[in-house]
Amino acid sequence: MVARFGDIQTVDVRECVADLPSIREYQPNSVVPDIFICALGFEKRAPTMVMEEAKARKDKYGETISLLGEYTTNLTDNARNEETILDYVSSFSKEVKRVNADDPRALANTIMELVDKKRSGKGKVKVSFDISAASENFIISVVGGLIAAREKVQLRVLYVEAESYHPTKEKFDIDGESLIKEGVEFGDQRVHLEYGVQEVEWNELFPGFHQESHPDYVIAIPTFRMTRMIRCLNEIGEQIAAVPARNVFWILGQPPSAANLWRADYLRGLIEEIVQRASGGVKEECQLDGRNSAYCSTLDYKDVLQQVVRQADQRLDANITLVNMGSKMQALGVGLALAAREEIAVITARPVQYNVSSYSMGVGPKWEVTFELGEVVTQIRNASTLKYLYG
Repeated sequence: MVARFGDIQTVDVRECVADLPSIREYQPNSVVPDIFICALGFEKRAPTMVMEEAKARKDKYGETISLLGEYTTNLTDNARNEETILDYVSSFSKEVKRVNADDPRALANTIMELVDKKRSGKGKVKVSFDISAASENFIISVVGGLIAAREKVQLRVLYVEAESYHPTKEKFDIDGESLIKEGVEFGDQRVHLEYGVQEVEWNELFPGFHQESHPDYVIAIPTFRMTRMIRCLNEIGEQIAAVPARNVFWILGQPPSAANLWRADYLRGLIEEIVQRASGGVKEECQLDGRNSAYCSTLDYKDVLQQVVRQADQRLDANITLVNMGSKMQALGVGLALAAREEIAVITARPVQYNVSSYSMGVGPKWEVTFELGEVVTQIRNASTLKYLYG
């Protein structure tokens, strides 16, 4: 027998993520999904992908069961798109079911029931999920429900961007400093994207593995209104909120368009304001750098996926909690990361109300990506495992 020598190396998360499916421009096709999932939202873009899918079917009636998520906020505003969305969904659906979009357990249970109902033989259940009007918590909860049945599911994710978002660059250029200070203030300020905090909740689909003897550590993906984020940090623990530069890893959204890169600067300014206020201006406690922050694309789900997994693998000594308030495609990446790193708990907070007039405008580019869920989760879970390289 001839001995062979080689090296043992750790599998880097970048290797695992590199071969995952990339998003591409939306291409209509006539394949009728077994399950179609979307949310009833108030934005102008909300009915867009449902309309595109209905047109692609050309009134081809199938056996699709559609699941419509309904929020407990902005009921009147959301109702404006209800008739349009229902008309399009009904054109290719045998049945339309409704579910509370803010109840993760009910959502996951309904998804499991539908997958079991639709599964026949050895074929995969084809699920289409339009995330265009979905909240970040709705997205990760749907992914969580589907992950439980991952070996049975092929998932196609549909997404349309808005044409533009508030606040505008013009407003930021004129008085960015005031925008930053307003963004971290509490109170019922209805000029912002959202106002108030309805309640802080732990997502029961992602309880994590926490031990009393371990310190708390947070992965935070913020939005431009920081009230909900601050409430979540306070809920996790006083020591987290008191020194957020030391106990929190901040993932800052970076838009894909060069014209919108100023939004990353705005977001960084918000975080720096929070960190500085919490630390009382102590320099060593308020620095934001590569040790406690990173930029991740708001469109490429793989970017945030690998960052979340990397942070989890670097903090095996900690109770890790994730606060996800980033973009919709980032929420998709987070959901997949959570499937691979079950030790992470998730906390979220709903606003009292979203400000419809100061949220988003128009309809932008359309995207899609398709996964074999079982294969994707297996691939991500290989990160940080050992591999032998033969010499």
